[in-house]
Amino acid sequence: MTSAGDGAISNDEVVVSFFHLLTSAAWNGIAMGAMDVAKRHVVGKEHGDTALRVADYVTIQDYFGDCLSETNASRAFTTAMATGMDKVTNNCDWSIHTDLNVHPRAGERLLRDGKGRMGDEPLSNGCGWKKLDRYWQCLLGFETLTTGDGAISNNEVVVPFFYILSSAVWNGIAMGAMDVAKRHVVGKEHGDTALRVADYVTIQDYFGDCLSETNASRAFTTAMATGMDNVTNNCDWSIHKDLNVQPRTKDFLHVGWQTKYVSANNVTKVVDKMLHACGGTGYKLELGLERLLRDGKASWVMAPSNEVLRSWIGTV
Repeated sequence: MTSAGDGAISNDEVVVSFFHLLTSAAWNGIAMGAMDVAKRHVVGKEHGDTALRVADYVTIQDYFGDCLSETNASRAFTTAMATGMDKVTNNCDWSIHTDLNVHPRAGERLLRDGKGRMGDEPLSNGCGWKKLDRYWQCLLGFETLTTGDGAISNNEVVVPFFYILSSAVWNGIAMGAMDVAKRHVVGKEHGDTALRVADYVTIQDYFGDCLSETNASRAFTTAMATGMDNVTNNCDWSIHKDLNVQPRTKDFLHVGWQTKYVSANNVTKVVDKMLHACGGTGYKLELGLERLLRDGKASWVMAPSNEVLRSWIGTV
């Protein structure tokens, strides 16, 4: 027991980290199990007066589309946390804790200053998008390989990249909106209460919810990018000389629907919450939030709209 007697250090580094990871995996499993149980029922239950199964009603399909997309985003985020913990601990090598000052899982409280309050560091610091940036380059030259095949090219090339890149954009807008709003709420103080806007619990709740959901969406988008790499030999376009080779369509078209739905659903909520956090100042051109609000709202209605996607995902 290398951490006997060190109290809070062991709690944050060992107990809390694994508790969050393992319980999140459990809740994700319960969510998937609940959907499986419900799916058996709605597929097998038919209404005699309409000759429709419960599964044929659009509302039920919406339920499944929304729940499956959000659950898969949560599963991707949990997996990303597990992978990250492995990387910083040499695949869970406990010998590193012989020195109790080594606590990579606990890390630092990046959102807080020395007084335990929300600090002014941008939330997007360290958020690398190199993996997703590379996909822009991968698009170059694909027309020569897929000319004239219509729907095959659309589903294998255009659609998967549209979903992954647009999802990255919506995630980026969400992070940007939080950064813009954070600058305002940290710097704005109410003279009558001597409190910054950032010190109000409601505002902290907005940021806690939005940052968690946005990082889940980012993890889901990154997981799709990684998966597409894995099935295409790191985006090797030569495999498409045979037009019957369609690994993205086979494995990731349905996932693409979900990443677009999750990222658009999230950014729509985030820009609203950040506007609420900034109040009337959020409408001022100089703050920069109004543009992010406008662009973020476009995500929901950009075809296929989120209403349509919910139905597609739930039907499949």
